[in-house]
Amino acid sequence: MTSTVPVLTSPPADYDFDQQHPGMPIKLFQNNVLNDCVIAARAHHTLRLAYAPGAGSFDITDDEVIAEYEIEKKGGNNGLDLKASLSNWKMQGWQAGGVKERKIAEFQGPLQFNNSSAILNDLPDQLTQPGLKSLIVSATGVQVDIMLPSGIDVNFPATYGDVLWENTKPNGLRRHIMLLTGYNETGPIGITWAKKQNMTWEFLKKYSQGVFTVTKGPTT
Repeated sequence: MTSTVPVLTSPPADYDFDQQHPGMPIKLFQNNVLNDCVIAARAHHTLRLAYAPGAGSFDITDDEVIAEYEIEKKGGNNGLDLKASLSNWKMQGWQAGGVKERKIAEFQGPLQFNNSSAILNDLPDQLTQPGLKSLIVSATGVQVDIMLPSGIDVNFPATYGDVLWENTKPNGLRRHIMLLTGYNETGPIGITWAKKQNMTWEFLKKYSQGVFTVTKGPTT
């Protein structure tokens, strides 16, 4: 797989950036009332990409997330295209934590997840399970475009957070963007609607519309 992100030959069996860096903010960023999940995921990613050991974490405000969402949505409240938004993050940057023009150096995707257990046999547009693990670690998380099935919604808290996403029978109905920060034997670990979220590898395989990596830049 061609990528600016280093590929690990032996990713750890279990990993979560947030467990290794306690106290990372996990906020809703108004995603319960706005279709701003693309910018909310960007905010969570920015916090982790810009983390500096010893300096602690910083805060990104709801107003900053909403301001960027308003800039990019160009009318309506129907959500954003992730790939186009990542291009904006690279070219124009955004204000987060009071710092203007935070930009990434590059992004890659969509990469399709096939859940193969083969070791690093990834193609340019295809990710195996080991390959995805490698990217989550080396790229400080990945963003996933996922089509959530019926029954999972921010208005029904019992359907996320403490509930493992594992049911692959329903059809995917609602497009959603979230940051994956880690994984365990069961599957990926992400952030959505102000909670950490576990899912199975098979769940991600069925409902993922594409995985995106970003490469940190000097102003990220």
